[in-house]
Amino acid sequence: MAKTNTDELEKQEADLPGYGMPTDAYAEEEWEQQMVKGWPRPLHTFGLRQNQVNRGTAARLRALEIQNRALEIQTERLEKELEAYQEREKSILGRVAAEMDKMEAEINRLRLSVKLNSNALERLVRGASEPEGKDA
Repeated sequence: MAKTNTDELEKQEADLPGYGMPTDAYAEEEWEQQMVKGWPRPLHTFGLRQNQVNRGTAARLRALEIQNRALEIQTERLEKELEAYQEREKSILGRVAAEMDKMEAEINRLRLSVKLNSNALERLVRGASEPEGKDA
């Protein structure tokens, strides 16, 4: 099982840059091949366990690298999407601003028209009331 995980990690390592597999801190085969054991079995067991910890740590680092890369890709995609929304917003705001300018011009035209019409009405009212005053 550990050998399969190591093989999978080596395949992943070739795919993505980053941390490599750690070198084994303890040469497992060396102790097994010695006729006369140069160090005691507990030390050998410790070395085996240390190698397992190193491999597990490497696997977790690799998984984090993959997760990190996935998040980077997602972030890039979201940034592009945000830029597209910003461009769309600028376009919409430009159209709204143009419409507001048209509305302001129309309101100003209507104000002028009302003012001119009210002045004309005042003159008509004054003109209509003056002849009555002259007749009296």
